[in-house]
Amino acid sequence: GLFLGNDGGVWVEDRTHRIGLDPFDGWRYAGVRGTDVTYAAQLPILDLDGGGDEDDVDDPDNAFVDKDGDYTEDWWEDLYDPYYANSDVYDSHMDRDDDGWDNWSEARYTSKSGLTTRPDQAHEATSVPMPEVAFTFHYPGLFKNGSLVVLAYSRRAMDGDPDAIFEMDAPEYFPVTISTNSVPAVGRLRQGSNWFFAFIDLSGNREWDPGEPAGLAERFPYDVGWDKNAMAFTLSDAPINGFVRMKLPAVTGTGSHGVDIGRITWGGLGGTNPIFTRVFFKYIKGPRNWIHEGDILDPNAAVGGGKSGLDWDGRISGMPVYPIGTTSTYELRVNNVSTTNYFALNYLGTTLPTPVAEYPRGAVVTSPRPEFRWTMTTYASAFELQILTTNASPVVVYSSGTNAAPPSRNADGLRVWSPPIHWGDIVPALNGGNGVLTNAAFQWRVRAFQPRLVTGFTDGTTYSSSISAYSSSETVRVNLSDTVTGLGSIRVEIAAPYLPPNARIRVQAFTTASLNDLPVVQRTLSNVNTLPQIVTLNGLQNQKPYFVAAYIDQNTDNARAIWESWGYYRLIDVNPEFWFQPVMIQAGKLNQAPLVPLTIMYTDTDQDRIADAYEYAVSGGLSGIPAGGPITPLVVGESGDEKVSPDWLGVLGLVTGSSVYGDYDGDGLNDKREFDLGLSATATDELHITGLDADNQLNWTLMSDPDAVGTLSTTTLAQPVTYVLERTDSLATPNWIPVTEVGSKEKAGAFDLGTDRHNRPAGFYRVRVVTP
Repeated sequence: GLFLGNDGGVWVEDRTHRIGLDPFDGWRYAGVRGTDVTYAAQLPILDLDGGGDEDDVDDPDNAFVDKDGDYTEDWWEDLYDPYYANSDVYDSHMDRDDDGWDNWSEARYTSKSGLTTRPDQAHEATSVPMPEVAFTFHYPGLFKNGSLVVLAYSRRAMDGDPDAIFEMDAPEYFPVTISTNSVPAVGRLRQGSNWFFAFIDLSGNREWDPGEPAGLAERFPYDVGWDKNAMAFTLSDAPINGFVRMKLPAVTGTGSHGVDIGRITWGGLGGTNPIFTRVFFKYIKGPRNWIHEGDILDPNAAVGGGKSGLDWDGRISGMPVYPIGTTSTYELRVNNVSTTNYFALNYLGTTLPTPVAEYPRGAVVTSPRPEFRWTMTTYASAFELQILTTNASPVVVYSSGTNAAPPSRNADGLRVWSPPIHWGDIVPALNGGNGVLTNAAFQWRVRAFQPRLVTGFTDGTTYSSSISAYSSSETVRVNLSDTVTGLGSIRVEIAAPYLPPNARIRVQAFTTASLNDLPVVQRTLSNVNTLPQIVTLNGLQNQKPYFVAAYIDQNTDNARAIWESWGYYRLIDVNPEFWFQPVMIQAGKLNQAPLVPLTIMYTDTDQDRIADAYEYAVSGGLSGIPAGGPITPLVVGESGDEKVSPDWLGVLGLVTGSSVYGDYDGDGLNDKREFDLGLSATATDELHITGLDADNQLNWTLMSDPDAVGTLSTTTLAQPVTYVLERTDSLATPNWIPVTEVGSKEKAGAFDLGTDRHNRPAGFYRVRVVTP
């Protein structure tokens, strides 16, 4: 056994070093099995300065006053019932009152604002954070005078009542940026992923109506935090070609409605009978009574969702195969009732024109976040952007994949897009690329797509693909050096009490203390096996304040999962009461660049006193050995060299460095999604209806089945999901219609069937879960 007095601070470790060797050679302090162990008091133990102070005074980083290690002050947690906040349990990520804000955010906002936000009051408007929000609106159309309305949803479906409605006075010009930190006109924001829809409200009813310019947030979803938020919209009179935005006919109330879109072909006698072939289907819950481009992009839509355009790929399978025409007719249906609401989408019958790369074209960029601008035909529904090396045989270092096209920012059709990457960093290698953006010069190019014949096919006649050629490859030069006027840097010294083998560490700088949204700068360290290490964050604005954080990206998805080890820069001297408040640091030039210490502490979300990071590294999950058999455990050889098991991502079927994930336990949820929800990727999770009681309560549970025996886990999910109750009159010809739904982190609950059974006493019910 090895017992270290290492709390990530600067005093207890000194005591450990003084009683041993310096530099510290940890294994010289390890107990050896089969020999005697002698314990001797070392006085003074913690009263290191001889002043007789308490532990928390002699420990500058206050690790002893956060005994559960969750970055939330114990005294704050002790103010509330332990169910909501517990100083003995790692629960900073929990939101027990379901007000949309976890404990860490509520404590941090209280420190910032001086207002008392509570983890145990879900319905008090004053008990939740009211973060600052800056909205930027672009609108290239003819000026229309109306207030600006933004709808915020914490659910990917963007239906039902919005979580928040922001309403702002009509602007005098576009573009315009409007900031607010007040209570929204309706509701309140929730933290985490939010999907935003904005429009110019010409009718004044806070609902989108035909003819009102509208658009989705440019980052979709946007990660909302308790401190500051900034998002942009490009509003348009009509959606990008290949998408739809229209009112649903005769839909009122708060119930769910099945929305169908089908391509119309003609058959029957004389070829005049319309044939409806479904290309899109989604349940939409009132009061929203319109659909928009966000619905087509919704991967949880039952049919045709998550594609970069309606009727993507331009064909209907069957005999014969129906290719999409240059003008195709579609019909909108609600609850499977024909509305004769026909509309047409127009496509080019030939290859799309080649886009024109506009910026950067040989320019030197000095911002760590890339931005690209180009012009593209209005027929294009989607695009792919690539970054390549500049050598004689260019190598792709980044590919965006197929993305929905951004709307035009001006009348010239200029499209503007910023990928979620950073100059000077490492990105996932795609299309055979090396994934490195640390060179001084690159090339970039872009091509266009439309739904019609994306891949092409042969059915008696050869139909060629309509994908455009790539634009010319333009050069972009990158200079983030402190020698550039106005630029500075911050040096970060990274330490950690536990480091998984060959760790990938991401070090980031933010402009917001809530550490949300995309960082301004990011640097990635690969194959790290020793710490401390100093990382320099370049390209920051000199003498401007930033907040610095870091995490171990153990599943290599370029996003911090709840269970992954993390930390941020903080100092007790800044706020003696809230010592876990993130502290801003100003960037400086060259030898004036500050050096800040940052310790990455492990998380323990399953409360078993073992680091989640270690459990994932050794067994691939938070509970037990993977179903595929035991993995070679961590072994320490006589020389002190560490030997580890194969990468746990590979063991679980995850494809390292890719957005494609396996489903090791075969339960229909991919491994990464299960990690994000706090489920095990090695135990099958199933949703069960467990009975209908006398009070018409249909009870359900989400069960894990590691040994072919259903067992109910009492822990909640790490993120909320949507449980949907559906009903059909027949199992022979089922037509499942949604009855009601609920968003919850719980793994058990009940639906009240009283009203539905009164209206329709016979029928069949099922419950399904929709994940974020």
